[in-house]
Amino acid sequence: MVSQYQKEADKCTSGMGTCEEAREKAEIALEAQRQITAMWELRARHQGWKQELV
Repeated sequence: MVSQYQKEADKCTSGMGTCEEAREKAEIALEAQRQITAMWELRARHQGWKQELV
């Protein structure tokens, strides 16, 4: 009986680790996308683009 609880606990711990890894990867990808967006916005502003507020 105890081993069954341990197996369930191990599965839960493993799932939490997988979720955390995915969150970290998504965070890194989001930051990279923000940097690319900022670069393109800066280039557009140098070409005379102005953001219009709606």
